[in-house]
Amino acid sequence: MIQAEDLSTTSTIDAAIALRRQQIAALSQEIIGLQTRRNALSPLISRLPTEILAKIFFLLMLESSDEQERAGGLSSPGWLVVTRICAHWRTLALGTPHLWSYIRCFPDINLVEAFIERSRSAPLDIVGGHRDYCGRMYSMDALRLLSVEWRRIRTVRLNGDPAYMSNIEGLPFWNAPSLERISWDAPNHIEHPTDMAFLKHKEFLFLKSVQLSGFPAACGIPLLRPTLTHLSITGLATGIQVPSWLKLLGSLPLLEDLYLTGSFRMDGNARQSPVFAGQSTSLPSLSTLTLYDTSGGTGNAALLDMLDYPPCCNVWLAFYGGGHIQPSLSLEDYRCVFSTVARKLKADPRLPFWSVTDDAMKKVEFVLWKNAEDLNGYILTSGEHAYAYEKRAVFRLSFSEVPDMQSFRQMLPGLLSPLPTSGVRELYLSERYGLANSGMYAAFPHVTRLVYQSGRPDRFLERLGRRRDAEAQPMFFPALRSLTLCDPWWHQHDDSCPNPYGDPSLASDVDRMLAARESMGRPLQELYLHSVANINWPEDRPWFEDIATKSLRFTWTASTFDPDRDADSDYDDSCELCRQESGFPLFEDLPSP
Repeated sequence: MIQAEDLSTTSTIDAAIALRRQQIAALSQEIIGLQTRRNALSPLISRLPTEILAKIFFLLMLESSDEQERAGGLSSPGWLVVTRICAHWRTLALGTPHLWSYIRCFPDINLVEAFIERSRSAPLDIVGGHRDYCGRMYSMDALRLLSVEWRRIRTVRLNGDPAYMSNIEGLPFWNAPSLERISWDAPNHIEHPTDMAFLKHKEFLFLKSVQLSGFPAACGIPLLRPTLTHLSITGLATGIQVPSWLKLLGSLPLLEDLYLTGSFRMDGNARQSPVFAGQSTSLPSLSTLTLYDTSGGTGNAALLDMLDYPPCCNVWLAFYGGGHIQPSLSLEDYRCVFSTVARKLKADPRLPFWSVTDDAMKKVEFVLWKNAEDLNGYILTSGEHAYAYEKRAVFRLSFSEVPDMQSFRQMLPGLLSPLPTSGVRELYLSERYGLANSGMYAAFPHVTRLVYQSGRPDRFLERLGRRRDAEAQPMFFPALRSLTLCDPWWHQHDDSCPNPYGDPSLASDVDRMLAARESMGRPLQELYLHSVANINWPEDRPWFEDIATKSLRFTWTASTFDPDRDADSDYDDSCELCRQESGFPLFEDLPSP
């Protein structure tokens, strides 16, 4: 006999079935609408001239290759997109050789052969070595297969140790007449000079770019050619003799980008010797210069002092002393470096803004940027600073392991005094160790936009609202109109605290600062909180909703997702910082092309 509960269960099931059928019908209508939109779009794409569509595909492939490099080879390749949409796209892609010219030496020989065939006569950019950044092995057989096409090879990107170098020394691609770029990364860093002499006798008539990472500086000498426009040798604390490199650089008149890392050494009497007295090396085409001194000395400042380059050249001096490498810079070294920079800045003293940052290694970076438009893309991360290299920084100085933090803080205003900080309009600061002291703030009276990166900005906010004695104006940054706080903790308790939201929030500090500046007739016009952490949304929500109704422009983003908060508020696609922090899609197995 059928029981009452069985009837109830059947009724529930029938209702669920009816609901699912309604959902299926609704989804079917949605699919029909999407298909209609796609069909309407396809003819428009098909009507594009093949040359324009091929150019679009080529730009997509270039962007895809860059993304794969940044994401360790994990982003979806462009050829997978353009060959899997429709027959028209696939036919056009297969008939465009340049789309298949970027080839990785993976073990799938069939894939490599397909790329070689489809690239036809196009110049080849090959990537090989021991393994990629994701640990996937490269194939020596694939590299040998590509070497058969050595006359077409334009770019060679390799990674591997000296043992790998011996395996490829005899491959014919080193004789490629069209070779323009050589890039080699030694993952484990080669501590002793490695024999690259076999490259010295190669013609390399069109070589433009040499990038060596993890090699001693001397390894790059056999590759120097007068045609070079880009030279980068990084990754080791090996000796770089300043007099010798001055002579070498003098033979590179077309050089546009120079990046050297090492222990810059210079005989104390070399500057007064007849060879160098009153002489300098001219690099008339140089646009970017980066010198990292890992010895804790000032050799790179000496090299900078004897280089003549255009006033618009972007310069970054870095001094990595201390730790296990060498004794850190002395305070007298700092004075020497700053005086060198001041002399170099005399040619172009009108610099719009200045940036002082530091990271977890107690590295202090003094960054002079060229113009406000280049602020887009500047981002501070927790471990290291990620600078967009296309931005135009005029001077950058980096220091690590400051020997006497208290003395350095006291002398910092004096170090800044020769530099043109009074004209600064935009300032980026990171203050984790108190390096940006009040004396330093006074050097920037005309700052209108300030970006401050700190987990605990309460003391800094108090300074912004502090009044000069007997004067109705702020003591610091009186012209400030826009303030951005990066990575602030809204509640300041540590993660280990059993009640992390029990203390007062940062809201009271922000309110006091805003009220104080308004009472002094110096109100803020814009407040931006980026990547706010440790928010108790039910408690803090009223403040965020209230301040958004005030006259100043207010925007904010959060660092972590809170299920009680709208998910869209954790990522703001109009925020340049958010867009740069977003990752790339991953893929595992690639289908055949």
